[in-house]
Amino acid sequence: MTTTRRKSTRKRATVDRIESDPKDPRLARIMLEGTTRSVATVGRELLSTLGIREGIAWTAQLEKRVRAVQAERDARSHALSMLARSSQSAESIRRALLRRGVLAEIVESTVKSLVADRWIDEESHAALRADRLSAARPGASEAHLSEALEHEGIIEPLAVREARRVAGGADSAARALSLARAAIKRRGRRTVVAVAQSLIRKGFDASIIKDAMRREGFDCDEE
Repeated sequence: MTTTRRKSTRKRATVDRIESDPKDPRLARIMLEGTTRSVATVGRELLSTLGIREGIAWTAQLEKRVRAVQAERDARSHALSMLARSSQSAESIRRALLRRGVLAEIVESTVKSLVADRWIDEESHAALRADRLSAARPGASEAHLSEALEHEGIIEPLAVREARRVAGGADSAARALSLARAAIKRRGRRTVVAVAQSLIRKGFDASIIKDAMRREGFDCDEE
């Protein structure tokens, strides 16, 4: 018994034409023969890099390369939109992209390129966030500020350095003392110790709380 190999009836996919995206002429839509919808959209500068031109075969390997480029472009675009709204650390960008389901290797290459292009400046971002946190949380302890900065994705050495820089400023301490005294005065049925504990949880420096208690006539050592 002899068998003959069945010829494949699958039509060879071929790039029929490349059109400009009507919403953004910097993008090119790739159209295959016999289709009315684009199979992919890439930046025009990538057409030559990927070797895409009219008449070439649309292979699985080429499609895979195009999909990877699209994913990289989308990841960078999302990261840049975040940076346009506010300063970001490398870690905050990394977390956001991973939450979107971007592949880890694409996330890392995107972050690396943004750092290289100076879109991400870790030191400037850490200083900015420390200043804003200190203003929003007057009298916050160095440890509290450092922990808050690390939670945002700022690396530990920068978080510690910037927390030390902004913690304990005269204006911040004065505001915190005023807020602590006001909290003690309006404590209602709560004890002063309960008020002090709530202020500590909010990040107030313990020395400021003790000062506020003394100024309000309480012996904090006895309490």
